[in-house]
Amino acid sequence: MDKEILLNIGKKKGLKNREHIEKDYFQDKLLYYIFKLSNNLVFKGGTALYKLYNMPRFSEDLDFTLLDPKENTEDKIVKIGEKLDAEMNIKKLKTSILFKLRFNGILTSYNTVRIDVSLRNKVLLGFDLKNYVPDYIDIKPFSLKILNLNSTHL
Repeated sequence: MDKEILLNIGKKKGLKNREHIEKDYFQDKLLYYIFKLSNNLVFKGGTALYKLYNMPRFSEDLDFTLLDPKENTEDKIVKIGEKLDAEMNIKKLKTSILFKLRFNGILTSYNTVRIDVSLRNKVLLGFDLKNYVPDYIDIKPFSLKILNLNSTHL
């Protein structure tokens, strides 16, 4: 991705600093690959609200709920990290898996994105299937499952 294009898109989105502009781009790349490889994750939290419901607050993490505990989501996210040349730390907890991916920066020396996959597979009020069209020309549109807005605590 070209630096100037990235900066222009970030400014159009109202992002104030280079770190957030870059992080927004890496988030979209991760979302594309995650939903290309898995149908068993539901996107939720602040970044989901920001990206799909146009909430004005930028959020730094990607939060998901795993629908099918039999799916090996960890291996899939590791493969995505390898594909994107990211360094990765993984922390397994009883109810979640936390990933911290570190990317060589485009606008900064490096950037990180944290992914939190909840293993509590209860999506109480359901989810919606939405089409997402990233603002970045090198990321194709894709469909994703997102926690139903009625299920999200605003």
